[in-house]
Amino acid sequence: MTFAAILFFSTIALCCYVYLGYPLALALLARLHRREVRTQAVSPTVSVIIPAHNEQRIIGRKLDNTVLLHYPPERLEIIVVSDGSTDATESMVRGYAQHGVRLLALPRCGKAVALNQAASQASGEILVFTDANAILDAHALLALVRNFHDPEIGGVCGNQRYNMQDPGIPAGDGENLYWRYDKWIKGLESRLGSTVAADGSLYAIRRSLFVPIADAAQADDLAISARVVTQGFRLIFEPKAISYEDPPSSLEQEFWRKVRVTNHSVRAI
Repeated sequence: MTFAAILFFSTIALCCYVYLGYPLALALLARLHRREVRTQAVSPTVSVIIPAHNEQRIIGRKLDNTVLLHYPPERLEIIVVSDGSTDATESMVRGYAQHGVRLLALPRCGKAVALNQAASQASGEILVFTDANAILDAHALLALVRNFHDPEIGGVCGNQRYNMQDPGIPAGDGENLYWRYDKWIKGLESRLGSTVAADGSLYAIRRSLFVPIADAAQADDLAISARVVTQGFRLIFEPKAISYEDPPSSLEQEFWRKVRVTNHSVRAI
């Protein structure tokens, strides 16, 4: 067998392991050594951090959603950190001050630096990070924080879903299938111990475990959430903490987004 043939079949075998062998191994190990999570209805102080740059089109909808989440208002802090927005984003956020929404307006510095600044000024025991384009289920915060009753839990990943009102869009169908697979893997990893990293749509960590992002080129969600595991705590997936986003509109748009995300994720690793 030639070197080229060996390389080809080895690559095929590696792909089969990634998509089939790894999840099957996880499923087997999780059955043999499943780690439970001791959940309980608790209400620690929570700081919801929403990074935004020129989000006037969606920030009103996001804040309408956030202020109506089912959580004790006296235990909830909402921070919108504006990364040098030049549109009406900041003025719109100021209009929600009466609802307890706090604006942290920064000069253009990049998302990673903006998140570092917001986390340093947050007062909650739990930091919840969520994207401006993510709409949360009314009970999402309660679902996230109930896991922190377990002292071994340092971070919790939310359950991102796509609004598929118009099925049949190739990019949307592909992403929906990808996220279903990704969440299946996260669930298996969580049963065994910890998943690898969270998605920026929605996740939470203990404030004491936040490590500032040192390199602005890193994927912020991976850089922040993976640090939970490196500090000896568990990072788990919570299927009931649901966030909704619109699917990508085109394959080309999604391809280049994946290139950017992969580049930033490799830097974070």
